Amino acid sequence: MRLPVILSSLAVSVICIVAGAAAQTDVDTSQSEMRPFLERFTADRMILNRSLPIENSPTWRKRFGQFYADWQSALEKTDFEPLSNEGRIEYILFRDLLKYELRQLEIQSRQFEEMEPFIPFAGTIIELEEARRILSTAGPADVITPIPMSPDFEKLRWFPLPEELQEELLGS
Repeated sequence: MRLPVILSSLAVSVICIVAGAAAQTDVDTSQSEMRPFLERFTADRMILNRSLPIENSPTWRKRFGQFYADWQSALEKTDFEPLSNEGRIEYILFRDLLKYELRQLEIQSRQFEEMEPFIPFAGTIIELEEARRILSTAGPADVITPIPMSPDFEKLRWFPLPEELQEELLGS
């Protein structure tokens, strides 16, 4: 009766030891020449994301465009020939990632420009939020007056505003 219990516990122990050894060999412990470069890029991008939380704002697009362009020029200065196979693969993948990110920024910029007529107040809201993030002070007049109220905005509403309120908002 004790023999099956002993055998099953022995089998479980062996399986755990083998699984632990397999898990340790799954981790890539090799170091490519590009690893410090990529770790620095990842850390810098994470910090930049934290400091500029409003995605797709003009400031965000400009700063990330500069960031990716700087990394692209730094990558071009890296000599490709002496790299190992792993380093060359990471170099090519990193180069392609930077091209992709720059292209995405162009696409996002074009999309934002196409949407801007339908959300004329978006730029103002983004500016106010960015000013809040850098702790600049704004009075009530600064916050309320710059928001534009265009006649096109009224076309987007689901229900009409009373005429006297519409005249007051449009300044007519």
